[in-house]
Amino acid sequence: MKKSLINNALCALILAGALLSSCNNEDENTSEQTSDDIINQIPEVDETKQLSPDEQKNYLDQVGKAFMSEFSSTNFDNLIDLINFASEKYGDDYNWDDVESWAEKAFNTLTQNEKGKELVDQYEWSLEKYQGDDEETGEPIYKTITNHILDYEDISEIIYTASAFKGHFVAENGKWTSSTADDLQFSFADQNGKTCVLSLTTSGKTVDTYFGYNTNTEIDSKENEDGNYTIVYTEEIEKTIVSVPENITVTLSQDGKEIIKTVIKTKLNVASPTEYDLTKDAFDVTTTTEIDGYTFEVSKASFSNKDKKSELSFILKKGNIKLLEYNLNVNGEISKDDDNEYKVNSADIEMNIDILGKVQIKGTSNDGSKLNDLINEAEENNTNETIVKEKTAEANKLFNCGMYFNGGSVEQSHVIIETFENKDWNGTSWDQELSIQFADGSKNSFGDFFIKANFLNIFNLWEDMSEDYENKIKVD
Repeated sequence: MKKSLINNALCALILAGALLSSCNNEDENTSEQTSDDIINQIPEVDETKQLSPDEQKNYLDQVGKAFMSEFSSTNFDNLIDLINFASEKYGDDYNWDDVESWAEKAFNTLTQNEKGKELVDQYEWSLEKYQGDDEETGEPIYKTITNHILDYEDISEIIYTASAFKGHFVAENGKWTSSTADDLQFSFADQNGKTCVLSLTTSGKTVDTYFGYNTNTEIDSKENEDGNYTIVYTEEIEKTIVSVPENITVTLSQDGKEIIKTVIKTKLNVASPTEYDLTKDAFDVTTTTEIDGYTFEVSKASFSNKDKKSELSFILKKGNIKLLEYNLNVNGEISKDDDNEYKVNSADIEMNIDILGKVQIKGTSNDGSKLNDLINEAEENNTNETIVKEKTAEANKLFNCGMYFNGGSVEQSHVIIETFENKDWNGTSWDQELSIQFADGSKNSFGDFFIKANFLNIFNLWEDMSEDYENKIKVD
C-alpha cells in the first residue's frame, strides 16, 4: 500500500507539471507557429462597436480555439514518455523497502500527540424500551435506557512538518537506496538512461497552522444493578496542525536541465495554532511554476481582516505572452455574531479576467455580502414567485458584470441574474440562473449559450485534446 502511494505520488507530481504546462500548438502542421502567430490568426473586431449575438459567438469561439491550441500535448512527448516510463519501470515490481521504512519513520516523528481529557458538558435523558409481555400477567415489560452524554474530548494534535522529510534516494539495480541529507531528493534514470532528479527543499521559519479536525464518537453500553442500561457517548477530536515552511521549492531536472520548477512563498500571521480565527488570522502566499518557457504565477493570494482586504491574482504566460490573467479584490470585514458564527460585513468586490488580450470580463459588487444574502433568501423561498423575483431584482442592482473585446470600453454583453419557472413532480418553483443580455435586448441563459452548437471549434478541439492525452498517458 505505502509503496503504491509513494510511487503514485512521484508520478502525480511529474504528471501535474506536464498537464499544467501542456501549452503548445494545435497539430503537427502548425508545430512551427508561435503564440504570436496563433493569437494573430484571431479575426479582428471593432471593439468600439457592439457586435451582434452571432458575431460575439463566432469571436469567442475563435479566441477559445486559439487559447486551447496552446495546451496541445504535441510538444511534450518527451515529458509524457518520462511519466509513462517512470510509472512502469519504478512501479510494483521495483523494491521500495528503503523508501517505505524511511516514510514510516518520518511520519512517526511528525506525529505528536498531546492527549488529555476535559469534561466539557454533561446531561442525560431516559426512554422506556419495550421488552415484551409478562408471561403470567400479560402486562408489557419496559426497561429504562439512560443516555448519558459525557462529551469528553480526547484531543490529539497531529503536526506535519514538510521540512522534516529529508533524505536522498537513488533508484538502481532494481531497488531504491537511501542516504541522509538536508533536503529530499529522488534520483532515477529516464527512458534514455539520463539521470532525473526530483527534489524538495524548504527554508525560512515555520508557522504552526490549524488545518481542521476529525471527530470520532464511541458508544458504550453497560447494565446497571437494577437491570436497566446506561449508554455513554465519548467523543474524540483529532486536530491537524501543519508547520508551514516559509519557502518551498520543488524541481525536476533531466540530464542536468531543469524542466519543472515550483516556488511557494508563505507568510502567515496566526492567532492560535489550534483553531481558526478569521477575525485575527492573516496570510500572504505567492507561487511560481515554470515549465519549458511557460509560467503560472500566483502573484498574490492574501487575506487580512485587520486591513479589511482579500486579494487573488494569477497569470499564465508563455515567454512574455500573457495567455490568461485573473484578479479578484474584496474589501470587507469579518466579524462574529452572538452565536460565535462568522459574518461578512459589507464587502466591495472587483473581478477582472483577461484572455489573450482579446476578451475581458469585468465584474463588481458594492455589497457582496448583501448580494449573497439576497441570493440565499431567494433560494430559501423558491416556491414563492413574488419573493424570488423581488430578491432577484434587488440582487441585480448590486451586481454589475460585462464582457469587453480587445481592451475596449464598449460593453459587448451584460451578465444578469434571471428567474426561471421550474415544474417537476414536487410542484412549481422559481430558480435563479445567470444569463447573458446582448445590446439588441436578446438574452440567453448560460446553459443555453455555452453549448456545442455555438462553439464548435472549442468543443471539437477539447474532445481531440482529451483523447490525445488519454491515449498518450499510460499511468494507471
